[in-house]
Amino acid sequence: MSNNLLISCIFLSLFFQGVLAVCSETKESNTLQRIADPNTVESDVLALVEQLLAAPPTEDESQLLAQIANSDKYSDARRRLAVYVLFKRHVHSGMELREVASLLGNPIWLKKVYIIRELGGRIPISMVSGETVFVFSPKFSSPDKSTGMYLRVQGDPLKDLLDKIRDPHVRSSSYNTLKGKVEESFCNALLGKESEFATRKITAIASPTPIPITRERPLRVNTIEENTHIITDQPHETKTSPPSKRRLLSRLKARLFAN
Repeated sequence: MSNNLLISCIFLSLFFQGVLAVCSETKESNTLQRIADPNTVESDVLALVEQLLAAPPTEDESQLLAQIANSDKYSDARRRLAVYVLFKRHVHSGMELREVASLLGNPIWLKKVYIIRELGGRIPISMVSGETVFVFSPKFSSPDKSTGMYLRVQGDPLKDLLDKIRDPHVRSSSYNTLKGKVEESFCNALLGKESEFATRKITAIASPTPIPITRERPLRVNTIEENTHIITDQPHETKTSPPSKRRLLSRLKARLFAN
């Protein structure tokens, strides 16, 4: 009798686990469908992204985010949100650039990339000898010009090229040309084209929050490096934002920057 009862309990437990799993998948599918609907208002999209962040990342999610980012039928804010959530959830240290390119799916939103070598101010990522820091941003218009994505990758090919030039005058005059070639090679790697960077691994990532940015709500930067999340500054409260939206943004940011 006791054995039958135990078997019944195990069966019921497995049954309810299956039901919960199906319900969770259905809820996530509905969330993705609403995010993908161009008619969904932006304030609702923020709430839907918050729901999405509460669940583990999925392949369907990454594909959808890449599609939104690459489609001009969505608003710039929606596409920018898709790019940053895609990087937040699916791009991580240790990935090869060709894996990132596959994830991005020929990113038509990618503008020129830039090598960071000489600092004129602070950047949200540390520079390491023997590695290269690049920055790039979506081509979508943004109220804040500093919404760049920072990647640090293995190797310093620009230094290697410059070291081969012994004449300091030739080295100086060749700098911009060689720098442009390395930047183009990195961009090609992210576009899935042939590139020497294709198999190089990411060692650190830093990106701004995907929350829509306004002059009243300045940029916050999220640094993802060695599994550490660092937020460099705090958002300002404004009288122009409805209280409910402030709470929604606060919750979503907490989700995005949770360890």
